[in-house]
Amino acid sequence: MKKILIPTDLADNATDAFAYLIPLLIEQDAEIHLVHAVDDPFVKEERTQFDEQGVEKYTSDIIYKMRAEADAAMLVYAEQFRLALNAAGKPMTVFSHVENGLADEIILHQAAIIQPQLLIMGRHHHSRIERLFFGTVTQSVMKKAHCPVLVLPEKYTFTKPQEVLYMSDMDAADVISIGKILNLLKPFGINLHIVHFNIHESNTEGKFFALGEQIKRDHQEVKIDYETVDADVLRDAWVQYVAHKNIDFIALTANKHSGLQRLLNQDTAADVLYHSKLPLLILHKY
Repeated sequence: MKKILIPTDLADNATDAFAYLIPLLIEQDAEIHLVHAVDDPFVKEERTQFDEQGVEKYTSDIIYKMRAEADAAMLVYAEQFRLALNAAGKPMTVFSHVENGLADEIILHQAAIIQPQLLIMGRHHHSRIERLFFGTVTQSVMKKAHCPVLVLPEKYTFTKPQEVLYMSDMDAADVISIGKILNLLKPFGINLHIVHFNIHESNTEGKFFALGEQIKRDHQEVKIDYETVDADVLRDAWVQYVAHKNIDFIALTANKHSGLQRLLNQDTAADVLYHSKLPLLILHKY
């Protein structure tokens, strides 16, 4: 990995993420790009039409103050990040980016410019109603990003990944996705569980066996198990599997094709995102 993008809200507890990020990042040789979006209720084109009087001037002053405070806070945060990496024995180049706008749009815009190999985000708690009507920044980025997205649950403490679940839909993209997973997690000496949750399907064993054997040949230095699990309800199946196998990290590949397949696949990613208390790595196929 050459570049890793990490959005931050610069909240008082933002440095809590260091406890997870630093052990993960010191295994990589990459530039770190931090990005923060200053919530701006007006697009720049609209603001240039203001006559800078009354309410318009007051609004512009507030936005200017918010941006100045964010710039200053980001400088402090980036320096803390550098110091934490140095203290861990892994000096890395840390860049910071602050822009005005909606968070998901700014994150995706910076990702398009920087072209990172990984995007790391936190997941904050939202009610079911909030997710239904407004969505979340994490879900928006997860669906639209063109690089793997690692989502960390709120207040999650770093645990060295050992038992990793990859939820397979038996696609050729699995080979590429698993290569990326191992590139990120291989330094931790993981056991990889490749599982296809079989929902009302038939004749899957032969195809899945061939896929599993290919992956085992390609990555002989990693302990890899693969199996199909028959299930009537997908969520019940993966939740039970996670508990039974002591899984501490989940990965899956989301489909960016249009149509029903994409809908079902993205729904699976969103379901795991909101109901798992584990780190989730979302990869994409096109």
